[in-house]
Amino acid sequence: MSFDIVDDIPAIDRSTLERWSECPLQASLCEQHRQSVDMIAQSGELVHQAFSETLKYVMAAHVDGGLAAEEIVDYVLKELSCGRADLIMDAYDAVRPSVRAWAYFARNLTPSHIMRFDGGKGARSGQIAYDVSGVRLTCELDLLMATQSPEVVHLIDYKTGWKRWNEDTVAKSFQFRFYTLLIFENYPECQSIRVSIWNTRYNQRTYSVEFRRDDMVMIKSMIIQAIGAKNYGGNKAWPARDKCEICPVLNRCAAADEDLKDIAANPEQALTQLVLLEQKSEAIRKSLENLVKTTGREIVVNGSAFGFAKPKRTQKPKAEIYSAATGDDE
Repeated sequence: MSFDIVDDIPAIDRSTLERWSECPLQASLCEQHRQSVDMIAQSGELVHQAFSETLKYVMAAHVDGGLAAEEIVDYVLKELSCGRADLIMDAYDAVRPSVRAWAYFARNLTPSHIMRFDGGKGARSGQIAYDVSGVRLTCELDLLMATQSPEVVHLIDYKTGWKRWNEDTVAKSFQFRFYTLLIFENYPECQSIRVSIWNTRYNQRTYSVEFRRDDMVMIKSMIIQAIGAKNYGGNKAWPARDKCEICPVLNRCAAADEDLKDIAANPEQALTQLVLLEQKSEAIRKSLENLVKTTGREIVVNGSAFGFAKPKRTQKPKAEIYSAATGDDE
């Protein structure tokens, strides 16, 4: 598919559009109140820069016969050592488990393998774009590689945080749906994109997740709807408790549950309350258990019951809450 790139078209990156796809009010509040980037993300950027500079070095050295893996390791660590003092050690912790495995991987790459990479120049630039609905979608690919078939490409993305990515999270990720749409639109002959994550803190690579061109119909619709939310959504809130729990502007949102806002505002106090509630819960449980033992009767109220009568397969019964209607295991 061909399209014209207009120089003055407004650009939007993946993370910004993802916020608008989650909730227009969240995105609007994030734009009004600048959010500082946490240390993990900043040290992760340092790791990405080190890999980027090292891969350029590896490609340049390929014409002279290539590099040994230990030379590549040394180059990565040298690049890390040039970073900000407050980021170096966390970046080192993030890359240390996987740096040698990555070095062996990198030394076997040839220019013919690499289509695009973070820090690449010209046609190999990791920066990729696609114009749609009056905006330019952009992203930076970590490493896009060719395969034996021109219809299949392989995208590797480095993740340096503590989250363990797996095939399921990759498949459901807005990020990789966004990335694959841009790749398909830039490579008309491509029919399949295999995406895998390199969790650098664990030296773990996921199995490849396949995104097919046929998948792009709904993905493109999702992207266009998110652009519409940005252009015309105003400050509409799309609250859902699981989304609100991790919202970066939760304490500024009028649509969020007050209890969630209280927890976000003072998590230490919330933890103290949780500990006290659990202690109180255990005390109540023990008192009820003693009462059931003394009277020999289960306690029943409003369809719930407490006692030893719930069917169990364990040898030692335990007093607990169960359904009074059936008395059966759920």
